[in-house]
Amino acid sequence: MKKRKRKKIPTVFEESAGGVVYRKSPDGRIEVILIGVKGGTVWALPKGHIEPDETPEITAQREVREETGVDAEVVRKLGDVEYWFWWKDNGEKRRHHKVVHFFLMRYKGGDISKHDHEVDAVAWFPMDEAIARIEYDNERNLLIRAKEILEKEGAS
Repeated sequence: MKKRKRKKIPTVFEESAGGVVYRKSPDGRIEVILIGVKGGTVWALPKGHIEPDETPEITAQREVREETGVDAEVVRKLGDVEYWFWWKDNGEKRRHHKVVHFFLMRYKGGDISKHDHEVDAVAWFPMDEAIARIEYDNERNLLIRAKEILEKEGAS
């Protein structure tokens, strides 16, 4: 029996960075910022592609500023999310392997109404509500980790 040759499917490797931005509300509760996509029906963390001249930390700050309208400083690394997906590029189906570096980030200022066109909505949520609303399990796990860190270390 003759073996049939399989067509090798190209793999595209992607690297992005984003953040869990937090602040204290006037009543002392921790709030985090989420972006709404797909008509504002899907809540997620801000993130985007790392440019050739950027570190993941710089990308996280830039993407947060672009997608949310706020400035934030990196406090610490939270973790990486890694996943695979399929996408058609110029009519050719390609396998994508993506790693997203996430950072815990402290809010410094800005205005959520100044977010860019890639995002349909931006809102601050109390931490527990953000955990309940966020769409993706891997990002929910990052919010839970951020909550644990902030509670243990006392957010400032």
